[in-house]
Amino acid sequence: PPPPPPPPPQPPRITVPADMTVEAQSFAGAAVTYTASAVDHLNRPLPVSCDPASGSTFPLSETTVTCAAYDPDQQTTATERFRIAVLDRTPPVVSVPAGKTVRTTSRKGAVVTFAASARDLVDPLVVATCAPSSGTRFPLGSTRVSCSSADRSSNIGSASFVVNVALLRRARSSALFSPLPDARLTTPPLLAWRAANRARFYNVQVYRHGRKILSRWPNRPRLKLRSRWTYKGHVFRLRPAAYTWFVWPSYGPPSSPRYGRMLGRSSFRIVGGRR
Repeated sequence: PPPPPPPPPQPPRITVPADMTVEAQSFAGAAVTYTASAVDHLNRPLPVSCDPASGSTFPLSETTVTCAAYDPDQQTTATERFRIAVLDRTPPVVSVPAGKTVRTTSRKGAVVTFAASARDLVDPLVVATCAPSSGTRFPLGSTRVSCSSADRSSNIGSASFVVNVALLRRARSSALFSPLPDARLTTPPLLAWRAANRARFYNVQVYRHGRKILSRWPNRPRLKLRSRWTYKGHVFRLRPAAYTWFVWPSYGPPSSPRYGRMLGRSSFRIVGGRR
């Protein structure tokens, strides 16, 4: 009888990883390593080559890796494939101040500036957007600022901090005791202050809306304001408004005064009809 036919050639057996999903490391993608192997029909190892090779940088997408092995004894070739997906799933990191405290003399609050930034492994163009934004007038009290940043893969990172705006109250000297600070008056007040030791006379200045409207030099620690007076050729009236007044002692003669340190400052408000 004729001899039996030889068995058909057997191709190599290739072992490749299961499909892989890895996180992007930069805008270029990610360097990915993997292991692939091959054996012949007698379980003897064979060299295997893959494209792209292990350790290559894979782009932000899904890439099919093809691995091939050749058995010279059987003169056969085999191939196997698997997929590597490189994804950007990490949101940007948003950096904000730990907190910010601002003091102001205005009851309307204060304009506050600050710096916030964002960085991302993959997207170099991310920016941080904050609400309220830097340069906004913040009211008195605590306001939470929320900052966020989105990358081109729609990942969103966020952070927040608190801005505290406190009203700064000017220190007031107890040397000025009449009228009481921020008093609301309907008649011209008596300005009174503590006498300074060895002072020959005093200089009293009164301001309204930041403009000096009166300067007098009484020789006693008091000055009675009037409803109408003349200063530098202009006639002024004590109309409803906020007033600030200052007092300096003088230790020299009127012809050559030598003023000492300011005794203090205070304020009052005239309310009611025009006088």
